[in-house]
This record gives sequence, structure tokens and C-alpha cells, in this order.
Amino acid sequence: MVKKQSPNYSDVSSKTWLHKDLKKKELKKSISFFDFKKKIIIPKKLDVVALLSGLPFSKVLTNKILYIQKDIDKIIGNTKHYWVKKNNLGLEYCVFKWPEQEFDQINVNEISDFVSKLKITKFNVLFDGCQLNPDGCVVIKGFDISKEINKLRNLISKNISSLPKKQSSWFHIPIGRILEPIGEDNFLKLKYFFKKNTEGWGHLEKIKSIKLIQEYQWYMEKRKTLINIKTIKINNSKIVN
Repeated sequence: MVKKQSPNYSDVSSKTWLHKDLKKKELKKSISFFDFKKKIIIPKKLDVVALLSGLPFSKVLTNKILYIQKDIDKIIGNTKHYWVKKNNLGLEYCVFKWPEQEFDQINVNEISDFVSKLKITKFNVLFDGCQLNPDGCVVIKGFDISKEINKLRNLISKNISSLPKKQSSWFHIPIGRILEPIGEDNFLKLKYFFKKNTEGWGHLEKIKSIKLIQEYQWYMEKRKTLINIKTIKINNSKIVN
């Protein structure tokens, strides 16, 4: 049995089921990421610089995620929602620039130079089940069993002075968002679905590359790969001098 290091996934998801349906107030954050044109839901344009893996993940993991999306579709029907496309699924390590920041607040050349010199060990991330958060976000729960993600995040925070304070401490894959209440009956069905799928996958995803991405539209709808680093077989993550 692989030992899981637990972020506060359950602390967050448990709040989803305190009510009889998703709450409009909680969904406002999710709705803010999109423009709505008739029946088309379009992720908003933005400018973000981040370090990620995936884009895409292995076929095995991708297919697991696609099945989850389809199964949820069967429950929520025509309720407004958005699913991340399979080639846009990613695991975020850190964000160098958020949309509200100006580009002169970061040094892209410094970040690119630093990232390009990283030597990162091949490692596995354990993905084990999914959950629904109160804001409608559906995520695949990831666990940093090798401690390589935390090691990388700490290394970046020590070396990039312009790194924003707002960073994720999770290891999840966002796979979509439900954007409106779904009705009490469907909510009960969804509760049962997530209870059944909260764990049990035991999928080990080998991380073969890490990418510095400039994102132009939420959920990687438009992006540019600035640097693509292949992970290697060494004992420790380090910067090459």
C-alpha cells in the first residue's frame, strides 16, 4: 500500500455536502472564470506564467478522468458546467504570474534561466479519486508520495524573489466546474457518486516532463510552452551551476 501524504482535501470537500444543493454564493468564484455566450461557455482570457506537468497526462490517467467527466454529465444533465479538455489537464507546481499582475513585476528571463537549469528526478504522483468542492470545482486528488513536488516548490521559493505569495499547497488536477445549482435530487446522486469515487484508483503517474507555460486563456485553452524539461534519473533535484 502506497503511503499517502494528505493535503486538506476532505476538509474542503466535506463542506460541499453540508447543504442540499450547490450554493449560488459559493459558485460566484467559478462563474467569474467564464464568459457566457448563449449556450457556449468560454474560459476568459488572461495572462499567467506557471510551472506544470501533464498537458497531456498518460492515456491511462486521461481515460480515467474522461470517464469521471462523462459519469458526472449523466447526473447533472444540462446544468451549466465546463470540462477541461483532455490535452489541457495539468498539475500545477507554482505560479510565477497571476492575471492581476503586470509583466514588469516579474522577470521572465530570470525565471526561464532558472527553470532551464533545473535537473529534476523522475518521480511518481499518486492520483486516488476525485471530489467536488463547494465552489463547483471538480478535482482529481493527487499525493506527493515522493516529496519531489514539495522539494521543487521550496527550491523555487528560495530562488525566485518575485514569486507571488499566493500558491497552492495541493497536488490536484482540476478537471472542470459545475456552474449552477443542480437540484436536490441530482445533488444526492452526485453525493453518492463522489462518496463511491473518493478513493480506490491507486494510480501512479510517472512525471516525465515539467513545463514552463505562458497561459493566455483559463484552463489552458490558449497557451505557449516556454520551456519543456525532461525529468532524469538522479538522486536529488538541483540547479546546474
